[in-house]
Amino acid sequence: MQVIYKYPFALDQEVTILMPIDPLILHFGNQRGVLTIWAQVNTEAVMFPKRFVVLGTGHTIPSNTMNLRYIGSAQFHDGMLVWHLYEVLE
Repeated sequence: MQVIYKYPFALDQEVTILMPIDPLILHFGNQRGVLTIWAQVNTEAVMFPKRFVVLGTGHTIPSNTMNLRYIGSAQFHDGMLVWHLYEVLE
């Protein structure tokens, strides 16, 4: 069954989230001060850990993380801080 789930997580440079395999990531944003990913997932699919990197504007992109796919950006504190989410491709 296809559903939309949200995955809130704490701010950290690298985050691993257990999700059904092959999610369709719809949005990355700030919900009440918490970084959150919304994704369309198949609830019958096998669960799989997905790795993400969260970087602030002006932060250095880690050199050991070669294959990144941009997901989206989220603003905090009326746009004073902006976080950018990348998926780490295996």
